[in-house]
Amino acid sequence: MFYPVKVLDEDGNIKKVLSPKKLSKEYWGKVFDDKNRASKGKKGKRPATKNDPLLEPDEHALED
Repeated sequence: MFYPVKVLDEDGNIKKVLSPKKLSKEYWGKVFDDKNRASKGKKGKRPATKNDPLLEPDEHALED
């Protein structure tokens, strides 16, 4: 739920009023746009780095 937002100028006079409908439309448009943008990225394994703790040998590993 959004409430009307009053934008004031430097003198404190109302410059414009943003309606709850407009605020809702902008908010949900950005939410879905961000979700779509994030999901388009390549998913999978992260690139290995030199100091990656997952690549260090396990001290408890069984030997062949």
